Amino acid sequence: SPPEGWLLERFDLPGMERPLQLLRERVIDAWVGSYQPDLPPADDPEWWVLDLLREPVQLLAAPDHPLAGVRGLRPGDLDPFPSLALPPGWFPQTEQVLKAQGLWSDPVRMQRYDPLCWEGRCADGVTLTYGQSLTEAQQPSTVRLDWDLGLITGEALVVRRDLLDRAPIQRLVEHLQQQARAVARRFVDVEAMA
Repeated sequence: SPPEGWLLERFDLPGMERPLQLLRERVIDAWVGSYQPDLPPADDPEWWVLDLLREPVQLLAAPDHPLAGVRGLRPGDLDPFPSLALPPGWFPQTEQVLKAQGLWSDPVRMQRYDPLCWEGRCADGVTLTYGQSLTEAQQPSTVRLDWDLGLITGEALVVRRDLLDRAPIQRLVEHLQQQARAVARRFVDVEAMA
């Protein structure tokens, strides 16, 4: 829930371009995004980014996938299976890391986030996807595979630097940090950053 005076809207457009545009145009005042390491850097002159939560990205599949429950997977074990990919450039650093592992091979045409077009694609028992504890809790139709993607993601607040000192932004920061600590207590691999 948002703090008093704030309106909360669900933003189901994947990618960072549109929310940053809405911030730039002052349509929205703040955005909580789940896109580390692809968010703007800490020294960005336009954006202030506050890490709220961090957690490892997991390789996921349907419970009946041939690799579900297999321990000690090797790179060649993943090769026969398609793995979901968003349009090129939406998350360039994440894309690069996953492609280096032979993943990010099956492009998904997505205008808005829809679980059926992402996690739901794994219902075929063949396709691989990615997620973390927070998404697994919301979409329990997948299981983790024994594979370290080497990716850390999380939740972060993004605001324009010129708004940072305003009282409503400071109240939002405090509120989100309290919520982040509460969420981190629920999951063993989720860390609150503040």
